[in-house]
Amino acid sequence: FATAAARGENMKELLRILGDTFASRDWEEWREILLANRITVSPVNRIEDVITDSQVLANQMLADLDLPDGRRIKTVSSPIGMEGMQKVAPKPAPGVGEHTEEILREAGCTDADIAALRAEGAIM
Repeated sequence: FATAAARGENMKELLRILGDTFASRDWEEWREILLANRITVSPVNRIEDVITDSQVLANQMLADLDLPDGRRIKTVSSPIGMEGMQKVAPKPAPGVGEHTEEILREAGCTDADIAALRAEGAIM
């Protein structure tokens, strides 16, 4: 492993050794060791970790979203926040074809045009 070329040729073995080495201690132990040696380090969070992260919760970065089918999920909240004002609540994405007629009318289509497009199967 003395050169970049040798590490490349032996990558599988190198990754096995590194994996075994890092698995031998927990994150906090490695964090202390690396920081003590002036090595920049930061965790790579899993989704499961992010949704319970104290900073994410303190900054209200997630919000509940009620879906049309009755389920409630977590989603990313608006990044814009102003003191004394509540963030805008997220809304579910529109269903397929939900705004088709409205958009076609804004584009100048008449009810007859829209009916013809629907009869041809061009829109839902």
